[in-house]
Amino acid sequence: MISNTLGMNDEEGIEEEAEEEVEKVLFELTNGLLGEAGSVGESLDTSAIASEESLEEKLKELQS
Repeated sequence: MISNTLGMNDEEGIEEEAEEEVEKVLFELTNGLLGEAGSVGESLDTSAIASEESLEEKLKELQS
């Protein structure tokens, strides 16, 4: 039981180290710009999605 508890702590430590490494790699790949990205704005206009769906329906009708 004690070994299971110790193993869990090691897994948590490994996970934290892995997250730190991922952050370092992302920082290097993006030249630090990823952290400077602004917040996400309002949602996109869904009418474009709806028109794409209607085009797909029309295409299916024409193919039938």
